[in-house]
Amino acid sequence: MENSEYFKIALHGITSNYMRPDAFYCWLLGIMLSIGFFCGRRLAIINIPDRPLLSPALRHLGVSIWKITRVATVLIIAGVGFLLLLTVGSYSSEQDTIILLTFLIIGFMIGCGIFVPTICRYIAKIELGKGLDDVEKIADRLKKLSKGYNPEKYFNIKKGFFLGLDEKGNSINVPKEAIQKNHVQIIGESGTGKSSLAGVILAQSALLGETVIVIDPKNDAFLASVLARISEKHGIPFTLLDLRPSAPPQINPLQGCEPWEVEELLIAGFELGKSGNPGTDFYRGEDRDACTEVAKIFADGAKTIPSLFQTCSKTTSITERTNYWREFRHFSSLPAFHAKAGLDLKATIDNGGILYVIGSITSDKVFTAQKMFLQRILQIISARRLEGARPVCIMLDEIKYILSIPALRALGTVRDRNCHIIIAHQSLGDLDDCAGLPPKAVRGAVHGNTSIKFAYKLNELDTALQLEGIAGKERTFVQNINTAEENHSRGWRESERPRIRADLLTHLPTRRTCAG
Repeated sequence: MENSEYFKIALHGITSNYMRPDAFYCWLLGIMLSIGFFCGRRLAIINIPDRPLLSPALRHLGVSIWKITRVATVLIIAGVGFLLLLTVGSYSSEQDTIILLTFLIIGFMIGCGIFVPTICRYIAKIELGKGLDDVEKIADRLKKLSKGYNPEKYFNIKKGFFLGLDEKGNSINVPKEAIQKNHVQIIGESGTGKSSLAGVILAQSALLGETVIVIDPKNDAFLASVLARISEKHGIPFTLLDLRPSAPPQINPLQGCEPWEVEELLIAGFELGKSGNPGTDFYRGEDRDACTEVAKIFADGAKTIPSLFQTCSKTTSITERTNYWREFRHFSSLPAFHAKAGLDLKATIDNGGILYVIGSITSDKVFTAQKMFLQRILQIISARRLEGARPVCIMLDEIKYILSIPALRALGTVRDRNCHIIIAHQSLGDLDDCAGLPPKAVRGAVHGNTSIKFAYKLNELDTALQLEGIAGKERTFVQNINTAEENHSRGWRESERPRIRADLLTHLPTRRTCAG
């Protein structure tokens, strides 16, 4: 017998046994059961706040469908079992029953595969409000966020800045303008991943041709290595400036300065800005007079820190300001600022690249250098012509060791000079701990000028509560259930919940590692 004849016989067997009207009805019944199960259940809890009459009607319909489907399923299972008992010993009848049951199951699976995703997707769209979660559910849901990934795979400048992955593993992108035109605040306890996010933003800023400047008092080896690798991979200039006491001469912070700019640098470095306290400001005023004297000496030809110190040491009007002279003498001993020329800061800002500055959180003289260095950067940015100016991204890590009163004022103005700043710190308490600065002024400047805020895991409840308040509230609907009545009598009431809850911030995963 030829192969074609075998095929015809096999096709006839399939057609006669399986392609029958009763088998088709079982297949269709299986699909209807799957729709009844899932569609009915979804409709039973639906709520459309703008249609107060339609919502109860749909819920009644959903409960009815759900009940009918359950009853039908029980009857079908009982009927199939009864038929199998009747057909024991009759091969053909038993085979027919199994065939029909198989088609019923296949139909149910097809219905689940095709219709259930559609039901869940479109009916969910007309629900408003996700109800209220408890802390356990939130912590459970966020466990997925602790898995590491390589962010470089998701960089796509055309889509904007990549910021991370959501709970489903989808990339989160924002338009370039959202980052480049706004200051960013990153807040979270140590080791939670602030540097990882900063590295992602800074790397993309560098790829966009911006000048990237990082002032890092705690010497984060991870962030420095990530930016160094990005610069090597894409041919971006990378410069490392070490301000620690053990580092050799590398830069002259007075290079290219006007006398008034030198005076401003000294006021910023020595924390001599007006505090609003009359007693404090009286003594600071005398020290500011000494700064003016130093600026005059600079104008007369002492253009480096060592030469300025040598001349000032012979000037009685400066040395008699005991506290000021002590601070100036201590700062002048920092080797990193002893270069006659060294790094050209203005050229670095104009030409682009990555400048990574290593500072300190323990050395007083480095604190002064960090504040003076930041002020010099802001002076250069403010003085340059805006037309054709290269965008600048500045990262200030552990901000309480870097800020000064002139820098606070600049936060509100440099954004208009094609410069955006990333501020990172551990808690809002850090803003109250900036030496020599009024806490209220610091909070106002940082909060008022950082339009975008990223929060990582927080252990300080006050900080979490303040961020919850800043995020505001959203409307939701909570289901009222009377256990003494039937399901169809359930109702809904409008409620409010925080857009970002304080307990969510305190239960975030410790770190999401950005590998690579």
